[in-house]
Amino acid sequence: RGPAQGTDGDWDWPSFLSKAAGMVGYAFEKQDAKERWGGENVFAAMTGGRSLRFTGEIIYGSSVQDPDESLEKLILPSVEEAFPGDGISDTPAGRKACEDVGGWEAWRNFYGALVVNPGPNVRGGL
Repeated sequence: RGPAQGTDGDWDWPSFLSKAAGMVGYAFEKQDAKERWGGENVFAAMTGGRSLRFTGEIIYGSSVQDPDESLEKLILPSVEEAFPGDGISDTPAGRKACEDVGGWEAWRNFYGALVVNPGPNVRGGL
């Protein structure tokens, strides 16, 4: 069970967003990944494991080497509805955009935490 996985095994968006709020404003370099999970091993699949990059590609359905922009085109309108540029939208459409990914309250808390501590890599403020 991971930190963003509920006791029933389902994804726990509020826990994930709470943890992410303290990390998202900071760069995550390749060296950080190596320190946390070990080096990339392209032969890991042959020994029963798999690399972090491969795992990410399975989760997101596209490669970081050849990104699929269709996912962005699918998701971006909902993100722009929920976050119109001046905060999180407390409108029926904004709340609906958050419905399947933890709910509006979890995203409001996430955004509020970023306003308080945006980190050095959030450009232009919030």
